[in-house]
Amino acid sequence: MFATLLAVLAIGGLSATDAQDKFIVVDLKDQTMTCFEGLEAVMQFSVSTARPGKKTPTGTFFIHDKRTRGKALPKYGGGTLYYPQRLVGHILIHGYHSVPAYPASNGCIRMHIADAKKLYTWTDPGTRVQIEKDVLDCLL
Repeated sequence: MFATLLAVLAIGGLSATDAQDKFIVVDLKDQTMTCFEGLEAVMQFSVSTARPGKKTPTGTFFIHDKRTRGKALPKYGGGTLYYPQRLVGHILIHGYHSVPAYPASNGCIRMHIADAKKLYTWTDPGTRVQIEKDVLDCLL
């Protein structure tokens, strides 16, 4: 976990002062989400991000527009989304029934529903989310 934190600090996504707050790191290569409070990793979840041909954006984002339920757009099947938290545009972190151990979404960050609920209660509006292609690669 400490290597993950160092990598995020190294790429400039967070400053040493920011590291005193809550923040989230999503690693697209490992399909993981790690939640930090200061320098301590307090939770880690398996996620499923964009499948080939789709894109989960990388960079620094902030959580806003939290809801307990939502619905996917019709072009994405219109299914129920659990505990959706908007990052940018139509890109959300949300719970879903299908969360395979590989990239399978249209761009959102899918989580198991129970994990999404846990994350929803932990985050605040404005919580920083750093999404990277390969967090550990940032150290090289």
